[in-house]
Formats: sequence, C-alpha cells, structure tokens
Amino acid sequence: MLAWTDSDFEVARKFGDIATTLMKKRYLQPSDQSIFHLMIGSSIRHWFHHLSHSSKDYTDAYEAGLSGGNLQYAAYAFGHNMYCKYFQGEEIPFLIQEAEHSLEFSKNRHNQWAIDLLEGGLNIFRVLKTGETPPEKVINWKDEHILHQIEKHHNIQVKCIYNILKSSALMFLGNNAEALKISDATHSMIYTVGTQGLLPWPEYVFSRFVILAALYRQVDESSQSKWDSELKKIISQLTTWAKYAPDNYDHKLSLAKAELARIDGNIEEAAKNYDKAIHEAREKNFIQWEALANEKASDFWQKNNAPQIAAIYRQQAYAAYFRWGAKTKIQIMEEKIYSSMHEHLTHLQPTSKELISLMAKKQIKVLRNNALQLQQNRLREAAETQAGELASATERLRVEIAERKKAEYALTQKNEELQTVNATKDKFFSIIAHDLKSPFNAILGFSELLKDKANNLDIEKVKNFSGIINNSANMAMDLLMNLMEWARSQTGRIKYNPEVFVLFPVIEQVKNLLGQQNPGQKNIEILSTVASDIQVYGDKAMINTILRNLVSNALKFTNKGGKITIDALQKQGFIEISVSDTGIGISPEKISKLFKINETYSTPGTENEKGTGLGLILCKEFVQNHGGDIWAESSPGKGSAFRFTIPGKKQS
Repeated sequence: MLAWTDSDFEVARKFGDIATTLMKKRYLQPSDQSIFHLMIGSSIRHWFHHLSHSSKDYTDAYEAGLSGGNLQYAAYAFGHNMYCKYFQGEEIPFLIQEAEHSLEFSKNRHNQWAIDLLEGGLNIFRVLKTGETPPEKVINWKDEHILHQIEKHHNIQVKCIYNILKSSALMFLGNNAEALKISDATHSMIYTVGTQGLLPWPEYVFSRFVILAALYRQVDESSQSKWDSELKKIISQLTTWAKYAPDNYDHKLSLAKAELARIDGNIEEAAKNYDKAIHEAREKNFIQWEALANEKASDFWQKNNAPQIAAIYRQQAYAAYFRWGAKTKIQIMEEKIYSSMHEHLTHLQPTSKELISLMAKKQIKVLRNNALQLQQNRLREAAETQAGELASATERLRVEIAERKKAEYALTQKNEELQTVNATKDKFFSIIAHDLKSPFNAILGFSELLKDKANNLDIEKVKNFSGIINNSANMAMDLLMNLMEWARSQTGRIKYNPEVFVLFPVIEQVKNLLGQQNPGQKNIEILSTVASDIQVYGDKAMINTILRNLVSNALKFTNKGGKITIDALQKQGFIEISVSDTGIGISPEKISKLFKINETYSTPGTENEKGTGLGLILCKEFVQNHGGDIWAESSPGKGSAFRFTIPGKKQS
C-alpha cells in the first residue's frame, strides 16, 4: 500500500523486515509459514530483489502448505509464480509445462482463483509458442470462454492480471494498437493489484510506456501532449523502482530512456541507452526484454539509414526470441524479412518471386544458424521452417497428411498419458493398501509375541523373531523411501541438479549401506570393479537412488552365498554402469514388464522378500532425467544384469 500511494519504499522495506522477524520468531506452524511466504513473495520481495527471489518464496509457500495441509495457499502460490516466471523471462515451453502441472494441482484443490488465472496464462503462453499466424495476420486468442469463466466467478483481480499478460504479449508480438486498447481497459481495475503491491502493476506500467512510445508518432499532437505527461511520470516511477530493485528495473529504465531519446530525435542518447538496456537485461537473464531492446534498436538504426547496424541488432533480437521460445514472434519477424526483401528488390527488372524468396530464405537461414549457435544447439529441431515457400498442390497435400499424422500421434500420446495416470493412481493405492501394510503386520505381530512371551521363548526363537522384525523394518524403510521419492517426482518436486563427480565413492556408500543389512542373513558378497577415477556428469542423489534400488533388487533375488558385481565402462561420452548378480534370473516375458507403471510384476525374493516394482520405475525416471537408457539382461537360473547409461561429462 505504501508503494501504491506514496512510493515510500524505505518504510515499506522496514515493515517487510518486521514481518519477517515476527514470522521467524512467533509463527512457526507450516500453515502460517505458507501464508507468509506467499504474501512476502507477491507483495514485497520483488520491490527489493530479483524476481527469482519471489519464485523462491512461492516454492517455499507450496512446500510449507503441503507440509501443514494448507493446500489452498499452495495453489495461490502456483498462480502467482506463473506470472512471476513469465515476467522473469522463463523459456515459454518450460513455462507452459509448469503451468499445466500447477493447473492440475489447483483443480484438485478446487481453487477457482488459481484455476482461472492459470488457464488464462496458459492460453497466452500457447499463443506465443504456437508459431502460427493466420494469413490476415490477426491472431485469434480464443479466450472468450476464459473471460466468461472469470466474469462468472467475479474474479476481477484475475481479469486484471490476464489483461496485463495479454497486453504484454501483444506488445511483444508488435500489435501495439490492440495492446493499448487492453491496457486502457485495464486502468479501472489496476487497483486490484496495485494496492497489494503485486508484480503485475509495475509490469503493466512499463509495458504501457513501451506501447505509448511505439505509437507516439501515429497520433495527433493533442494525444502526444497528453502522452508526454504520462511518459514522464512513468520515467519518474521507473527511476524510483530502479533505485530499490536495480536487478528488475535498470534495463527497463534504460529502454524507456532510449525510447524517449528516439522520440526527441537524440540519436546518440538513444543508441547509448538501447545498448545499456540490452546489456542489463542479458546480465539479469530477462531474455524477453533483451529481445525487445534489440528489436527496438534495430528499428531505430533502420529508420536512421544504417541498415548494416540494424541487421546486427535484428540478428540478436531473433536469437533472443528464439531462446525465449516465442515461435509466433519468430514467424512474424521472418514474414517481415520477406516483405522487406520484396520492397527493396521490386525495382530490379526482371525480379521474379522465386529470386525474392531465395534471397529472403538466405537471410533467414543466417538468422537461424546464429540463433542455434548462441543457444548451443538446444533448439536444433526448431530451426527448420516452411515459412514463405510457394505452396504447390502437392505441397499442400503433403502438409495436410503430416498434420493428420501429427494429430493422430498427439491423440495416441494423450491416451498413453491417461493410461499412465490411471496406472500411477492404481499403483499408489495398491502400495498403500497392501505392500506397505504387509511389513508392518509382521513387525507388529512378532514384536507383540516378544512383548508377551519373551520370558518363555528360547534364545533362538528370540533371534528368529528379531530377525523377522528387522527384515520387515528394512523392507518398510526401503518402500517408504521409494514411495516418497516417487511421489516427489510425480508432483515435480525433485529438481535435476547435475554436477561432475567421481563415481567410486557413491558406489562405496551404497555397498556399505546395503552390506550392513546383508551379513548374517544371506551372506552375499557385493563387489565393485569400478575404477577410482571415473567421473560422471549427473545428479548425485538420483544416481545414489538408482544404485541403491538395483543392488537391493539383486540382494533379493540372489541365493545365499551368491555374488553381486558393480561395474562401469566408458562408451562414446557416456558411462555404462551395470549391477549383475548370480541370482535366479528373469524370464524374457517378465523382462518386458519391467520399468512399466501399467504392468504388474512383483516376485518374492529367494527368502520370500516382498517387492512392488516401484524401485525400477523410479530408476527409469531418474535415468531418463540424465538423458540415458536403462535395460535388463537375464535368463532363468543364470543371474541378471541391470545396465544404465549416464553422461561421462557435461553435454554441450
């Protein structure tokens, strides 16, 4: 409220510090902490720190809400984090993926505020990502149903945020006239975010500046005079905001100064501030603003008769939009190249459409190759395009067939995803209802025997009962660990954190852990032939879990006095790790059921140890996170070998 009414950030920061102190000392319940992290992240943090700090608050709010059962605030955190990640410049494909997970969670919690906001955000992100622009160049946002739902639920704040996101997207796509209409319509409801100090308010203010500056020369003097005062007011606001949160506003202030200098005809000042804005946005990883600043600089130099300089900035803008994942913007830029090429070559006689198309394709090819190089080939498949080709009847037929196959494939994928979701649910309930209950039944039963009849039992029976209790407890612990990690992976809470590390100590840790459970029971020897200097690039905790599950399985299915061997070989940039045993082996038909959530396969061990198959499913997910493969080689009576691959070094 202090930011909204008086721009008094000094006092606002002090209130935030007081709130933080109170929460750390007095309100320690997870449900209270969830509300605190949500409020401080949405209303205070971004005014003084990089937006990524607010995202951390939202993650903490979700974690605390999940821990304390305050799941409604966890859903609110997802909604706020969605727009926060967008304004951070999160790559759009990842943004869509996260928002889809958040939407599913919010639907399960019946949080209508979050549902409406996430559905609206997803609609906008998909428009930016689709890469399709209709022949009439008017994008169909298909948001009538979304707006109807928002109105139906009286979510005026959600409507305000949706308008801000849509106006921002239109601005990036170059449709400033339509963006201004939505911006104007949002003015009457901006208080719904401004009075709470929410991030969409300053983003609305700055986007409005960019929109007005872009349209400035297209309006009459009366409108320009009115806009002048608004632009100066926004410059003043940006100056204050940049003082307290330079990470979030330095690049915005520089870009605003550049646009004002352009309007005033001050070439030197405009050029200097465009470069400053580009550097500041890149340094703080605001990829979308780096892209726009480059685009504005390109247009600026083109209008000042410096096409070679303009081409450099256009190339950088293209690469930045490419990295952001804004395929629709890329499509618009390529279409502008075709139009520009046609405009500049039509004075040559004779000039064929084929020549113009060829030259445009060459220029676009240069832009794409540069974008791929800057992106370290991360988006190689997206480099190929059919933009601008003269479509013959045969070509149109080929495209129709390809689209039909694509739709069929998408439908198949959706069906498989649905089957996987149902199988995951069934597996979860099966484990809770049966597999997790079994070891506790043994623990309770035999511990009760010891409690009631210990004085009447001989030492051998006491040892036997104690061994059963110990085995059951270990089995329950293994199952719980796998169940917890699996649940975290299904809810997106396990983050892949790769690093380069030596493999040998991890293997020794697994050997020691599982070897302590083995002596005195099955007397199985666990050997490692892994060289002490082999390095891998991966998530150490995930690889530990993979090895723990594979060695644990080998212990179950190996007879007394058997042997388990862990080995690792270097193969074409990858490390192939194997866990082999001298156990009972697996038949070919059962091997085909391994690693599949929708296949039921669980066999008792040689000492009747229970299993669920969940460990192998978890192994497969973790191996795939590393970009590797996992498989089994076995035959009945001849033992088994489970092998998986992970990168031997950081992949470029």
